[in-house]
Amino acid sequence: MRFKFLSILSVFYLFQIAQAEELTITKAAEKAVKASQDVKKAVYSKDEAIASLKEVKNLKWGRINLKTTYTNGDEPVYSFAETLRQGKFSMASMATVNNPPSIENTEIAIEGGIPLFTGFALTNYEKMGDLGKKAANSYYERTVSAIKFKAAWLYLTAVLRNNLLSEIEKTLASSREELDSADRLNKSGMIPGSDYYAALAIYSGLENYKNILEGDFNDDLSRLAAETGVNKDELKISGELSKPFYEELNCQNLFTNLAERRRDIVAYKLFSQIANIKADVEKNSILPEIQAFGAFYGNSGALDSMKTSGIYGLKLNLPIGDPTYFARKEKAMAKARQSEMDYESSLKNARISLNLSCSDYVSSLKSAKLSKETVEKAGKSLELFKPLYAQGKQSIMEVLRAENALFQAKASYYEAVYKTHLFYLKTLFEAEQLNEESISKIEKNISF
Repeated sequence: MRFKFLSILSVFYLFQIAQAEELTITKAAEKAVKASQDVKKAVYSKDEAIASLKEVKNLKWGRINLKTTYTNGDEPVYSFAETLRQGKFSMASMATVNNPPSIENTEIAIEGGIPLFTGFALTNYEKMGDLGKKAANSYYERTVSAIKFKAAWLYLTAVLRNNLLSEIEKTLASSREELDSADRLNKSGMIPGSDYYAALAIYSGLENYKNILEGDFNDDLSRLAAETGVNKDELKISGELSKPFYEELNCQNLFTNLAERRRDIVAYKLFSQIANIKADVEKNSILPEIQAFGAFYGNSGALDSMKTSGIYGLKLNLPIGDPTYFARKEKAMAKARQSEMDYESSLKNARISLNLSCSDYVSSLKSAKLSKETVEKAGKSLELFKPLYAQGKQSIMEVLRAENALFQAKASYYEAVYKTHLFYLKTLFEAEQLNEESISKIEKNISF
């Protein structure tokens, strides 16, 4: 019975492993976009901008209001006016004009107005709405790109730590074999105790570094799981940073039309244009506004005897004494200049970031080449140390130092290779050329 229960548990455990999701870097980017709150907010911003543009376009049709009012009173002016509106005024009404009886009235009114000229305000509002829609779309596209890059960065970081953990396990296993042999020799007095304990200290340092790596790798998985919406316990990553990612990047060409490509820069430019239009609105606020209006009224003491009437005409509104005009205009112009500075500053920073990323990519390729040579030299050194140690010509401490040196060289190489992948993606991100194809290239390069 116990064996059967253990068998069921084993099957269940294997099933759980099989259900664990193997996440590639491409899938990580896709899932991160779907799970991102920032992307969802950007979608809502797009919806808001589209609705705002619709609202502005419909303002030119004016507005129609339906109003109804019930009143009852004997105030003389009120009574006189409502008697006239109901069509009940007669000479007999004059006898009680100073002391009228209470009269009730129900008024139903339909009022409407259409703007004919608004000092170009409606035209400018529509322009701002259209620019706002474009800015929201640019913000959305840049947000998606940023989320993809972040997910790829987190994935590559997790792969780096995983590779380092695998490598340090090999180093510790090899070192343990040498230490076991040295322990027997130390107990028999054939090697100095100082060398043995110095070697143990080096080994302890490697174990400590492994513990740090395990903690960092666990944190990497937590961040990746949070970013992609995948359950951490079901998260599996795959990849090996065994070879640098090399692709020719013409940094100078990447700067061409950067202001038109970078979606966040485009958004800043659009915001600057919106601010300038707002300034125009404030400048034109002293222009007259002309509106066509009309109204239809019905007044009655009872709904079955309603008296109807109507009125229509043109209305002009010309502000000739607004003391806030100049302050509002100056404030809007200052805001427009500030928006222009935001645009220029963002473009400058974008160029700096692109230049640094491209430079870092080139440097990481050189570093990977040098690190590869260092690994080969460190590996050769360890190969020479082991037989010398077996012959008693080298101490166990030197062997462990060689083991540690080889691991450090490999760690540097892995980090350099990691940077070639990361800075390639970052350069494309800064140049607004990060896409599924570029991430797929990275995935192929780190595949086993």
